[in-house]
Amino acid sequence: MAELRLDHVHVAIEGRVALRNASLRASPGELVAVLGANGAGKSTLLRAALGLAPRVSGAVWLDGEDPVRMSAQARARKAAYLPQTRAHAWPLRVRDAVALGRFAYGANIARLGANDAAAVDRALAACGLTDFAARRTDSLSGGETARVHVARALASEAPLLLADEPVAALDPRHAWLVMEAVAAFVRGGGAALVVLHDASLAARFAHRIVMMKQGRIIADGAPADVLTPALLAETYGVAARLAMLDGAPAIAVSGPT
Repeated sequence: MAELRLDHVHVAIEGRVALRNASLRASPGELVAVLGANGAGKSTLLRAALGLAPRVSGAVWLDGEDPVRMSAQARARKAAYLPQTRAHAWPLRVRDAVALGRFAYGANIARLGANDAAAVDRALAACGLTDFAARRTDSLSGGETARVHVARALASEAPLLLADEPVAALDPRHAWLVMEAVAAFVRGGGAALVVLHDASLAARFAHRIVMMKQGRIIADGAPADVLTPALLAETYGVAARLAMLDGAPAIAVSGPT
């Protein structure tokens, strides 16, 4: 188990401030969703959490260590990262693509050891991909491919998962399946920080929601406390109505403010 913590982190990229005084935490057993308009700083927040963004000030602790001072291998054992861009360089079998998540342990996808093979099997099962293991990745649908990438991240069995828009462009069923796989990881004691655009999906799965605007965190709390008409208007510039559906807020947008 591991905790992620950012304290007053400030990031500038090519002279432009991308993250301003950001503080948050993600603890074991917790799924934290990050919401905000395009360009709000969500991806920068995840990269800063991994020591991959040029930090000007503030502190980041990844299981008690500064990720900037960690080797890529050590960092990958602490946190699995799923970036926005996730293209495969060449066609692979699904099982081999998922096995790439074991690189931090020196695994060779052509000759997996027993521990690595077991981790890959667990990740395939978690994402509903066991029957797809022998398929080529270039034969899959978009939703199936998205689950392969999530499975690759889960195969690392790192205690932290940082995922940037893992359900982008997916239909509702596949988006639900991907989020359920992330939620199962959290129920097993992992911590997840996930960037999403679907506020209703975030409300359904997240324990906490972080709202961002212009590089700042403007709210951090339980879904019912954060997904208010006022905050949705401030964050997205839309008028929205909220209703409770099966115990979670559901959002209906009626137009721009």
